[in-house]
Amino acid sequence: CLALAWYNTGAMWIAQRVLFPLRALAGQADPYAFDTRLAELMQVPAVTMFSLLLLVTALLLWTRPAEVPDWAVWLGALVEILALTSSVTREAPTLARLSREGFSEALTGHVLAVNWLRTTAVTVHAGLLSWMALRVMAPKPLLRVGRWGG
Repeated sequence: CLALAWYNTGAMWIAQRVLFPLRALAGQADPYAFDTRLAELMQVPAVTMFSLLLLVTALLLWTRPAEVPDWAVWLGALVEILALTSSVTREAPTLARLSREGFSEALTGHVLAVNWLRTTAVTVHAGLLSWMALRVMAPKPLLRVGRWGG
């Protein structure tokens, strides 16, 4: 879950800071070809990996390590649901509109604006999972010593 979360965080930041802004340059020449090819190429690195993260996050709800509090796992799941909801209700419709209408500076700016919620949510979840991993990996005593040293 931790590895997938950081993978997705990197992918989100690359999309937010590189791919979407480049749309302004690449999209002017042939916006339909650019958007079609981008959608094809993003299936595995973005859609599939994000879907795997959602699945592994759901599994973590049932296989939570004892060192990790319930609230942390549920908060992580909630943050991922927020990212998914933002993707489906805000970003996907805007990207579809951009594909239909062609390049528009205003629409590209809107994509960047609505994607910040998803980028932030995925980043917060990766940080939370890192904290959980540190709790699990913290050194533990091999033997419990009783009150009187024995």
